[in-house]
Amino acid sequence: MWAQQQSNEIRKSSVVKKNTFHAMRKKPTSMEQTLQENVILDTPASPGITREGVHGKQTSFLSLTQQVEQFPCLDETCNINITNSISAKWSDMSLAERKKCMDEAITPTREKDDEKYGKFIGMYKNDGASGEFDSSSYPHSLEMFKIFRQKFGLSTFRPTQVQAMNATLLGFDCFVLMPTGGRKSLCYHLPALVSRGVTIVVSPLKSLILDQIQKLHSLDIPATHFTSSTKDNRKKIIYMELIKEHPDIKILYVTPEKIFASQNVYNILTRLYERDMLARFVIDEAYCISQWGHNFRPAYKKLNTLRDRYPKVPIMVLTATAAPRVRTDILHHMGITEPKWFMSSFNRPNLKYSVRAKTGKACYVGIATLMQTTFHNTCSIVYCLSRKDCDECTEYLQKRGSKASSYHAGVSDYERTNCQEKWFANEIYVICATIAFGMGIDKPDVRFVIHATLPKSLERYYQENGRVGRDGEKAECILYYRYADMYRIRTMIDSDTSTQEVRSTYVAMLLKMVAFCENITMCRRTLQLEYFGEIFDEQRCLANKATACDTCTDK
Repeated sequence: MWAQQQSNEIRKSSVVKKNTFHAMRKKPTSMEQTLQENVILDTPASPGITREGVHGKQTSFLSLTQQVEQFPCLDETCNINITNSISAKWSDMSLAERKKCMDEAITPTREKDDEKYGKFIGMYKNDGASGEFDSSSYPHSLEMFKIFRQKFGLSTFRPTQVQAMNATLLGFDCFVLMPTGGRKSLCYHLPALVSRGVTIVVSPLKSLILDQIQKLHSLDIPATHFTSSTKDNRKKIIYMELIKEHPDIKILYVTPEKIFASQNVYNILTRLYERDMLARFVIDEAYCISQWGHNFRPAYKKLNTLRDRYPKVPIMVLTATAAPRVRTDILHHMGITEPKWFMSSFNRPNLKYSVRAKTGKACYVGIATLMQTTFHNTCSIVYCLSRKDCDECTEYLQKRGSKASSYHAGVSDYERTNCQEKWFANEIYVICATIAFGMGIDKPDVRFVIHATLPKSLERYYQENGRVGRDGEKAECILYYRYADMYRIRTMIDSDTSTQEVRSTYVAMLLKMVAFCENITMCRRTLQLEYFGEIFDEQRCLANKATACDTCTDK
């Protein structure tokens, strides 16, 4: 099996196995007919919204400079369940019966929202809630649902997932914005198995890539990667596989640096494109593209050449954290002019937010007390501003009997890997970390995240809180705040080599974070969601008393 063979870098393996999923991807030239048959006749058109693929004839759907409009999004509790409506005995069902079952299964139960409930503001629309991509009669539909059940072993779609999959399989450019734990990766993993050809995934971290590939291999899905750790003999094997008429590999992961630095990767992409075997480009953690994002990566900005070099290939960008300005910047740099938007609520109802006063290093006492009482022997993360802060906090917690360890750039690769492995195995419970520990960390039972220092922005705060409560159970996000920490961060910004405009933007983001901390009246959940362009009624926060934020419970 190819998945096992590629796993040589993770574990010893075996041989290539033919992938049997070669459902056709609808080409842009025939998309109009498909949409007319399956969507348009049942769905009234919205003003200015195109009904054709991004690579065929187009009409502008909504300029990014037009009037702000509000569009509904699916509530996070609205799932599409196909367990009870689809017989497991597919062989006993006719094609018409299967389509009927799928039509019944895919129709989500949408609540009639009030004026603001579950809506976004911003220069975009939410195609995931418009009904445009709800049909289950596309040429790919039956194969997609079959693979969903049999290969991934799942029965329930998260909000907007199936719509995003339909759109990318129809050849549209897609912007997928889903919160942490929303199974964003399924939005391209599943289409990759349905599509003809290879899906190219650009991901920022080698560790994140290897983690994804290991999960795919456990499902017997043929995926591989080109990264700095890929050995020359492995590169040759991958190259020979990808230049075959019908490659067995369905998903190829690359880092943004590798996709442009390697002539081999360029040759592979070009040869795939010439044979119409380049299914789509997927840009994961897309906030790294934007200089206004909280984790900007210069190499990501070069990705705009993908549209120039391979104009017929649809692009899907995914992120869990992106304010409206960042979203616009991402589209600009990627050369995407007419995306389909798939928005899910940023709200994570199982998280409880609170801000506590910080008096110097006395916050370590409070953290240690929590470790010994409320969160005794539970997985947690303490975010600190500097390496020194991490080490001091770790030392203090260890002296108080907590199983804690430091994780930052000053620790060797071996020590960091060892620390992370012990934490995942519950041999240690607390990691005191800088921003080096965050992206790609997927441990479901993290019960609380503590910020011992002020985060640099609300985006970073939200992203780092994304490590907690992924199992859906109650979890806490505690921030220790003092105004003096703002000066420490401001000094770091002033010493940054970026342009004055960028530094000014960083300062503005920092001040919004300060305002969030000093707020004592407005719902913290509402403030966060408004920052990301989502309208949220604070009564919904107060209604769930177990996870209501500190300002709501104090009212």
